[in-house]
Amino acid sequence: MSDAVPFLDSRPAALLDSRREGFGMPRALYLDPALHAAEMATIWQRQWIFAGFAFEIPNAGDFLTLSVADSPVLVIRGDDGEVRAFHNVCRHRGSQICRTDTGHVRALVCPYHSWTYSRQGDLVACHGMHDGVDKSQLSLRPVHAQACAGLVYVSLSESPPAFDSFRTRFEVAGTPQGFDRARIAHAIDYEVDANWKLVWENNRECFHCPGCHPQYIKANFDIYDEEYASPAIREQMAAAVARTHDKWAAAGLAITSRRWSSHGM
Repeated sequence: MSDAVPFLDSRPAALLDSRREGFGMPRALYLDPALHAAEMATIWQRQWIFAGFAFEIPNAGDFLTLSVADSPVLVIRGDDGEVRAFHNVCRHRGSQICRTDTGHVRALVCPYHSWTYSRQGDLVACHGMHDGVDKSQLSLRPVHAQACAGLVYVSLSESPPAFDSFRTRFEVAGTPQGFDRARIAHAIDYEVDANWKLVWENNRECFHCPGCHPQYIKANFDIYDEEYASPAIREQMAAAVARTHDKWAAAGLAITSRRWSSHGM
């Protein structure tokens, strides 16, 4: 894929210029197909995207699948123990190779014409093809993958953003969470009939939380705006924060953030 920036197109650029600071975004920013395509190419297909947990693929041949901006991606644990990712598409006729969310394979076999790939993505068999086919040129197309503190990230970009700076910062905060020891108890998929930015905006602000999610509010002081907090609640918040800081300090962990806001990071 090309990493050309489609925001150079005049219409998406004009839509972005129409946004006003301090106001909600214009309606077209949620509905325009050209802008949506530009966002998929410049954000979802260029940045690092959380793909899953390393504990979901603990053994060689374990895999998980996901879609990134309509591109099917396969994440698999190789025979050498490394986490790799590939476009989940056979090099022959473009069939999707792994069709379940998770699973285990001895080899990656296309269900259409049985082209077979190793767990490292190398083409090992292509029955029916003419003699002299150079299998080394027909491996699965790789996708950049990184494992960090028990989490797996992928990027469809040919030249993704540098990952090391994120790794350095996230391992300090993420490793004590024990993601490598976690397990998925239950999973629910929501198909939301809305632009992705609406879902993200709802996630990043919590003005609705006191009325809609009282249990979440009680368990998560970090999103509890002061305007909703009584003096008694403020005392509980301060005590909980102090206990956590003492626990972290005893474990040799630095406090990297002094204040969290429900309005954004």
